[in-house]
Amino acid sequence: KRSEIIITEGYLDVIMLHQAGFDNAVATLGTALTVEHLPLLRKGDPRVVMAYDGDNAGRAAALKAARLLSASGFRGGVVIFGGGLDPADMVKDGRVEELANMFREPKVFIEFVLDEILALYDLRDPKAKESCMAEGIAYLKTLSPLLQEEYKTYLASRLGGLGVSPSLLKVNNQTNTNNQNAPLIQKNSHKDMWELSLIKTVLEHPRFIDQILDVLDPSLLQFHSHEFSSALQGQNDNPHLMAISVDETIVPLKDEDALNAELITFLTRHYERELKKINLQQNISFEEKAFYIRKFRGKIVTLKRGELVAYGD
Repeated sequence: KRSEIIITEGYLDVIMLHQAGFDNAVATLGTALTVEHLPLLRKGDPRVVMAYDGDNAGRAAALKAARLLSASGFRGGVVIFGGGLDPADMVKDGRVEELANMFREPKVFIEFVLDEILALYDLRDPKAKESCMAEGIAYLKTLSPLLQEEYKTYLASRLGGLGVSPSLLKVNNQTNTNNQNAPLIQKNSHKDMWELSLIKTVLEHPRFIDQILDVLDPSLLQFHSHEFSSALQGQNDNPHLMAISVDETIVPLKDEDALNAELITFLTRHYERELKKINLQQNISFEEKAFYIRKFRGKIVTLKRGELVAYGD
């Protein structure tokens, strides 16, 4: 029995892959990979290979899945198809051996996510480089401390030119060993408290998890993304989560309407920032820039109508 699973988008991909001998292929059938899929994927501790279509929508779905899987500790990576191809196309064209080689050596989840983040910015611009570094660090905070340290160097080395010193990338929350009574959570800004409120909402109302994950990726949180990922995975014995639970100054959102209102405000600001970033990009094609501009503008319009929008679509 293979300790590997290949995840594709559609049933045609699965049929063609099985006919070509890849009998460990499954499909999400057009839906995004969600936290609900994770318990099924954990059975047998397989290496997970994402093999979504090579178009913009497929790449965006692969990015969302890679963020979720890496934050949840899965082994594996993403196979990147060029020219808008998908697995079924390659089997149909008789490129089975090439496909097998791609499955054997996928791009590791963390490297794929970081490279996709890097591709969004003009790294010749110091301000854009700074924004890119901040987004990369926010993603790294969703990973374990060991992986944060390992991939801090990877991110630093790719930030254009000679890169930047890894010492500039402050990823881990620093603890003061001289003060054993220091609080686990630093409550020093409104953003911190908003994120902590969202985390406490997840802890007290886990029924909201799917609703939140549909629209929000853990890496979007700037200060407490690692704690947020732990809460989504139900790690309630995590010391940081226990501290959040008992801290009476952190107030959870009271109901679904309050949650939706806060998410709409947060996401509107997020997509407005993304729109500004894409308008400044110089290292992507006109067609790709136009695609993302339409995408982000559409999301902003929908949010301003008071409706939530799916993340990664």
